[in-house]
Amino acid sequence: MKARVPTGATRLNGMFLCPGWDRDVYYCSSGTVARIRAESL
Repeated sequence: MKARVPTGATRLNGMFLCPGWDRDVYYCSSGTVARIRAESL
């Protein structure tokens, strides 16, 4: 594990992860859609 991100999701559903165009991932769970983006260090 490299990092943790608070998504606001109440239930975990790891089946719906979609890659984005700008070093990001879209996380879809029951009732929540979150965009997770990697920042440069």
